[in-house]
Amino acid sequence: MKGMIPGIAALVIGFGCGARTLLPIGDVGEASDDTSLSKGSLGSAVTLVPLTTDSAGVILDNNVGIVGQWYAWSDNWGMLGPPGPCQELGGFSKAQCSSISFPPPPTSFPPSFPQVSPGTFCLSGTAAQVIGKTPGGPPDYADIYGIGMGLDLNNSGGGAAKMPYNAPAYHVIGFQFDIVNLPPARLGSVRVELPTHEADVRGFADWGKLLTSPLPNGGKNVQILLSQPELQQLFTSVGMPPAFHPEDLLSVEFHVASVTGNAIPVDGLCVSHLQAMVQN
Repeated sequence: MKGMIPGIAALVIGFGCGARTLLPIGDVGEASDDTSLSKGSLGSAVTLVPLTTDSAGVILDNNVGIVGQWYAWSDNWGMLGPPGPCQELGGFSKAQCSSISFPPPPTSFPPSFPQVSPGTFCLSGTAAQVIGKTPGGPPDYADIYGIGMGLDLNNSGGGAAKMPYNAPAYHVIGFQFDIVNLPPARLGSVRVELPTHEADVRGFADWGKLLTSPLPNGGKNVQILLSQPELQQLFTSVGMPPAFHPEDLLSVEFHVASVTGNAIPVDGLCVSHLQAMVQN
């Protein structure tokens, strides 16, 4: 969970194996409303497995081996809310850091994620504008990296127990979801990130897709496939980044990343109907 450690943020970061710059990428595609997708570009029929949750956001039993819980994170949240890395490591004021107005800060760990309606997870707040630690200094992307939400895929005991999820073992080839209320494209975007254990420990950027408003089909039935060239690194890297390994997935995250040009208000960014795509 990014709220516990200095996270990866917008355009350029010096971290781990070198600096990273934003790599432009396109929107994800659409899918049918049916629970079984017909043969097409995927090569064979695909079944959608709903990842339903309880009232705390914990994923219920399913036949694709996903065990985890929804959570929110911010550059100024720690394990139990603010303050976080932005203030504690970056030395910025609360007003200069990103903030979340919903969901409320966790009061215990693992956190509970209240839902506006069952299975709908929403995020409101502000991804702060990236500034330097000193006037005229370089932008501090390491400590001001925005806000987001997501869920771990193999975590039965909170963030400390995050483990890799082997998607191919369950024939999972991607995820499908609905998403609404993206920020205006002129202000920012939403990054669907798929962190892997190898990239995490080696300090490289996450693989994923960039969503910009407006989305096709009103943001319904958005798909992200666990394959290249469908996935790209959201930042280029100095050095040789590890390939994307779907057997090494940690989580699925929806990240409003901070930028230097402006703050990004987030008003009810909601993800619902999250489903695993299983190739038959």
